[in-house]
Amino acid sequence: MTVVAGILIILTVGLLWASKEEIPDRYETSAVTGPFYRLAIKVEKRLRKPVLPVELREKIFRKNEERFYLLNPAENAARQGREFFVEKCALIFLILFAGLALSGIIGLKENGESILTDGTGLERKEAGRGRYTVHLDAQTENGEYKNLEIVVSDRIYTPEEILDIREPFREQLEKEILGGNISADHISADMNLTESVKGYPFFIEWHSSERKILSPKGEIGEEVPAEGMLVMLEAICSYEDYTEINTFPVMVYPRELSAAEEMTDRILSAIEENAIKTQSEDILWLPEEVDGVKIAWTEKKSHNGLILAVLILISVVVIYRGKDVDLEKKVKEKQDQMLLDYPELISKYALLVGAGMTSRMAWKKLVTDHRDRNSEDGKDLKKEKEVRFVFEEMRYTLLEMESGVGELQAYQNFANRVRVQKYVKFVSLLEQNVKLGASGFINALQREAAEAMEERKSTAKRLGEEAGTKLLVPMMLMLLIVMVVIIVPAFTSI
Repeated sequence: MTVVAGILIILTVGLLWASKEEIPDRYETSAVTGPFYRLAIKVEKRLRKPVLPVELREKIFRKNEERFYLLNPAENAARQGREFFVEKCALIFLILFAGLALSGIIGLKENGESILTDGTGLERKEAGRGRYTVHLDAQTENGEYKNLEIVVSDRIYTPEEILDIREPFREQLEKEILGGNISADHISADMNLTESVKGYPFFIEWHSSERKILSPKGEIGEEVPAEGMLVMLEAICSYEDYTEINTFPVMVYPRELSAAEEMTDRILSAIEENAIKTQSEDILWLPEEVDGVKIAWTEKKSHNGLILAVLILISVVVIYRGKDVDLEKKVKEKQDQMLLDYPELISKYALLVGAGMTSRMAWKKLVTDHRDRNSEDGKDLKKEKEVRFVFEEMRYTLLEMESGVGELQAYQNFANRVRVQKYVKFVSLLEQNVKLGASGFINALQREAAEAMEERKSTAKRLGEEAGTKLLVPMMLMLLIVMVVIIVPAFTSI
């Protein structure tokens, strides 16, 4: 607790130290988070100064700045790194302050309270309040025994104590069962036939001499005569081995309606009278007045339109987000497909260059062969045409070269569009071939083809593992359904 108190004091002093620091508008803060942002901004400014070794400052700030530059080179990476550090520190300070304060309060409460009485006693709850469980450590001459679970049952009344509480219990019970009624001589509202009375250990079971007039739950029936009927209520009160039967005579009358219920009945009766009188008319006229009370009728309109509008707004948000997710998924699928096509592409390219073709001619040959193969697939109705992204990008590069773009520039444009490391390496080999000649180019292509084939195997294995992971959730759901189908009938048949 001393360490907790020390950290809380340091944080409090820090919050006071940074209380006058201005928060830039780019930070979204509230009354709760504002002080912690001020402290984080103050700490960030302080750490930027040469109070720390250069290596440590580089490790704290430079690493994240490089990551932001890789994510978005057009933005100010230094500013993004600074904001990221401030937001991270503010969250840490907030969690530390709130968590440690809460843990300190709990710790003080735990240290201040002791469940043991005089070192060896555990106080029982009053009879009828239920048992509770404690975990204690025991230390003996032979050793220490940790986390012993002890169940402390509630106190049991002695026979003498039960006799002493009988009368006050009956008096309290007689009051509570009346519910909203004033006296047992005139019961016109449902009674409160409770199973227990607070402060007493008895369990109560009720029986009624006239169940159709007054149910064991205290509900008044529909067949109560206007002059009333006497009903004998029997309360079987039990505790441990003790049982006592108490009888309560009550006079039950028809249920008395509230003013609202009475008015509702009058209105419905008036409508029914009008319905009988106007059976031959085209319109059922509702009463404008009942017993001198004027009535204004309004329609109870549904809100289906509003509900539909809300659903549409939710759908728009879901679709908007779903499109972004689908786009990210398509980009990943494209890159995975291009990685799978790379070994075949580089192998064919090495074969064509080894046969005497120039880089540009081999490039064109691969594009035209793929185009011809797709044309043949298009003629075969049974075979579906499949788009291979890498050959589409190569075709675009070929069109660039044929339209006058330099060969080196076209290859660089290809690498910028593809953004896959393997193809960037392939383009670097092509650039070396164009600049320095064909010396060692074929051997480099063959080595690259062999490495690509090995990596294709690992890529296929990774994609298979991802597919297996996606199937795991449906398989678990199917297993759960099978278990329910098997277990539920087994339990219902017991």
